[in-house]
Amino acid sequence: MNQEETNKVTTIYLVRHGQTEWNTQRKLQGCGDSPLTQKGEQQIEDIAKSLTSLGIQKIYSSQLGRAVSSSKICQRWLECEHQQVTALEERDFGDWQGQLMDDLQQDPLFQQVFERVNELSPPNGESGTHCANRIHQALLDIASQHLAQKILVVTHGEAMRCLLSLFSVYEEKNAFDSVKNGHLLTLRLSSGQLALAE
Repeated sequence: MNQEETNKVTTIYLVRHGQTEWNTQRKLQGCGDSPLTQKGEQQIEDIAKSLTSLGIQKIYSSQLGRAVSSSKICQRWLECEHQQVTALEERDFGDWQGQLMDDLQQDPLFQQVFERVNELSPPNGESGTHCANRIHQALLDIASQHLAQKILVVTHGEAMRCLLSLFSVYEEKNAFDSVKNGHLLTLRLSSGQLALAE
């Protein structure tokens, strides 16, 4: 990549929110919500500190409370505007939301829905494929507004896992095992294409 091309690249730092109360209880959150734990707040503060020298110009997040709380911690360190975007919310797990993972594992659909990214949906919920495409489009839309800038996006574990399946990563794992709280990855948008940074 030459210097002219480098100047046109938009960098997205994509992070999962900090640990929540339901995470510690192994409850499936989805579009439900629970507050950050003290550990979760520290996880996000550590991430924010590590990003202070990068020149991030804006923070975007899901509108769910745990992502908003994580973003506000980042705001204190990065000193830039924060905007909520509904399309960045967690995968909708429908009837499974708020239930214990150990109980859900008895459901015959669980492994195919929770450990794969495909067209299958939990009862009254969203498929992994739909979630992946939704997050991907949201990031494209955001990045198109910040050409050649650096932005931070705070979202959710399952949403990130589904997105990563588009890059052939974590196709057969679950978010508890593959995308930990505070997990940070870097994507770059160049010539209209979103790619994982090497």
